[in-house]
Amino acid sequence: MFYLAAKYSFFAVIATVVNLFTQFVSFAFYDRMFPAIEPWLSLPVIREVYTLSVTILPGDDLRLYFGMAWGTLSGLLVKYYLDKKYIFYYITKRKREDFQKFLLYSFMGVFTTLIFWGFEIGFDFYFDGEWAKYAGAVVGLSIGYLTKYFLDRKFVFIYTEPVLSQESPWMGPGQKD
Repeated sequence: MFYLAAKYSFFAVIATVVNLFTQFVSFAFYDRMFPAIEPWLSLPVIREVYTLSVTILPGDDLRLYFGMAWGTLSGLLVKYYLDKKYIFYYITKRKREDFQKFLLYSFMGVFTTLIFWGFEIGFDFYFDGEWAKYAGAVVGLSIGYLTKYFLDRKFVFIYTEPVLSQESPWMGPGQKD
């Protein structure tokens, strides 16, 4: 059990680093992109959508939401692959089944993503400094990944037929999955 927890934690750290790095790159991209799209904000429809999004979302920094969306997507893709292959040892028989599992995995992640985003936005709102959003992301992702493991184990990666136990290169010596 300790080995599984350590491996899951390690993969969560990998997905978190991918998420935060993608956010960092997205912020830089947004900073360069926004001056290019600023003239488009004069169009009535685009101005209304922009004004509505600024009104609905807490804070006035759409840059944060842009980075969070791309970071979440990149972390989701990495974490799905690692969880499916090395945590649950789940093998899909067809691409359609894999896609269905990914959709269910993503759906289970909606709740945990709200936890993560809540902490990131909350830290960014209440604390002053660039570090705050990253600290909130780490706290939110940690709580979210712990919750997600139990959701995925119960609802996503369920074997409907018996699986032959085999030794995995990711298991410790003599351990079986």
